[in-house]
Amino acid sequence: MAEEDLDLVVHLGDYMYEGAGKPGRVRMHPPEQTFTLEQYRLRYAVYRSDPDLQKVHQRFPWAVVFDDHEVSDNYASLIPDLDSPRDTFP
Repeated sequence: MAEEDLDLVVHLGDYMYEGAGKPGRVRMHPPEQTFTLEQYRLRYAVYRSDPDLQKVHQRFPWAVVFDDHEVSDNYASLIPDLDSPRDTFP
């Protein structure tokens, strides 16, 4: 993307993942799953240190949507994900 001539980057969620790092991925982030604000900040810093991602952010405007994880993973309207009891869903 960094070398393309784009009008807009449309990002559909999951800018970063909270799971443990795995070998062979685009970038190697810390091996533990993120839970704390400090861990999320470190993970975000690792992602944003990628030169190609920096260039895409610099060259093009972004339109983003929130990720379903902001509410509950894989929810649909008032129905939570398959593993969550409906009576505790917000």
